[in-house]
Amino acid sequence: MHILYKIRMAYVNVLLPVRVSKPFTYLAADNDPPPVGAFVNVPFRGKVVTGVVWMGEPDTTVPAAKLKNIVSVHAHAALSTIFCQYLQWLSEYTMTPVGMALKLAMPVAEGFSDKVSRVKKATIPNQTPKPATLNADQEKALGVITEHMREHRHHTFLLDGVTGSGKTEVYVEAILRCLAAGRQALILLPEIALSTQMLHRITERLGFTPLVWHSGVTPAQRRD
Repeated sequence: MHILYKIRMAYVNVLLPVRVSKPFTYLAADNDPPPVGAFVNVPFRGKVVTGVVWMGEPDTTVPAAKLKNIVSVHAHAALSTIFCQYLQWLSEYTMTPVGMALKLAMPVAEGFSDKVSRVKKATIPNQTPKPATLNADQEKALGVITEHMREHRHHTFLLDGVTGSGKTEVYVEAILRCLAAGRQALILLPEIALSTQMLHRITERLGFTPLVWHSGVTPAQRRD
């Protein structure tokens, strides 16, 4: 007598780092489905790619026979649930496909290697920022921004002024107060061409060179 055991399969959401607004549905062994945030290898468009198990209820209306199985799970890498929620928020806030938001957070290929790699920690040198003198309008704007930062209140501000009116000085002073409070600051620019000039001005004022990330950064720099 032959007894056949049928392996039960679980439906799993997998978000891929491509221009998509929702995850794809794959199958995993029901007795060991990977958790949200786990990096997995899945078949996609004729090749195996790395994605992340995503939040939400998977689409169970699709017959299992039409779905593909998860190939493997990366045991040494995962995103926290709160970070996945952050990427979802980032996607909605910036009106960007969530798959592209994930692509920004994905390690480069070397990050999934089993080889032991060197870990580099970015440190901020203890240098004294170059002093600046603000006018009354700059001080007023900085005071409002600082008040919201101090009380951890999220708010959006628009500084309206012609070129050379001193908006960047307000940005830099706000960043300095943020760093002094033990927090971090992220500066977003609309295009790479502006980064060189802005980086020079900010480095001169802060006393150290901020870390830079854009499409022109090499894989080695991204890994670091």
